[in-house]
Amino acid sequence: MKNTKALTLSAMLLAIATVLGFIKIPVNQIIELRFMYLAYGIGGYILGPVYGTLIGAFSDILAYVVKPTGGFFPGFTISAALQGFIYGMTLYKHEVSLKRVMIVQVAISIIISLVLNTLWLSMLYKMPFAAALTPRIVKTIVMCPIEALILYLVLKKVPDTKF
Repeated sequence: MKNTKALTLSAMLLAIATVLGFIKIPVNQIIELRFMYLAYGIGGYILGPVYGTLIGAFSDILAYVVKPTGGFFPGFTISAALQGFIYGMTLYKHEVSLKRVMIVQVAISIIISLVLNTLWLSMLYKMPFAAALTPRIVKTIVMCPIEALILYLVLKKVPDTKF
């Protein structure tokens, strides 16, 4: 945490992730494109799992502070932090390949989107886990390859600089 360049880059990625969190493109009622995962992926790829975790967690908190939508729920902060951590563990100090990005995106889709976020939604809205999971399965199957391809294309343009 003493590297000024890493702190500066992580602060910029935190700001970018926060802004990207407000942007969504609805495809239909259950599928929407969101883009904050790009900042988490770039942070994990360049800076590693610690910074990826911090970018994920703080971007969720900062987004709530800037534009609160309902009450704060820490489960989603855990999900965002874990997402940054997974990107960092799988992408940091590795060459970007479509296979690696697809594997990490499938892992994140299953662990974060299908399991954790569905659990948080079922707890938040007091609904059975299975009822919350069913529509999210279709969304995840559709969005996972799209998100993986977008992340791969973005990471291929990121300089191969590690801090």
